[in-house]
Amino acid sequence: MTVNTFEDKSDKSFESAELLVKNSHKNSSIHSYYYSCFQLLNHFLIVHCRFTERDIKEFSRTKESHNDVISEVKKKLDEEEVNYIKRFSELNLIKKERVKADYGMAFVTDTEDTKKKTMFFREQFKSLINDI
Repeated sequence: MTVNTFEDKSDKSFESAELLVKNSHKNSSIHSYYYSCFQLLNHFLIVHCRFTERDIKEFSRTKESHNDVISEVKKKLDEEEVNYIKRFSELNLIKKERVKADYGMAFVTDTEDTKKKTMFFREQFKSLINDI
């Protein structure tokens, strides 16, 4: 039996985003692009901060759960003296696009910029995870 990880979930979310775009479900693709990044943060917390799946679930109990996860990751990166500003500025832009796509009435017509930002974040963050 294969062990599921948040990194695996991240990869599958990215693949889902690509399928959604291909099938003209662009609003939903933004959601999946964002979660492909967010799930990498959870992976980081488990691998580098020794969080448990239960700890991760605890974050989801508040309205600020995503901000709390991001803050935890940044705290660890600060301890490691890692410069994360560019990576997280891209993540913040993807997060804002996800909010517009999920809660705005307008349909997303172009996903290429979100895809590029997502790919940048994922590549950079995976590299960072491997370097720490």
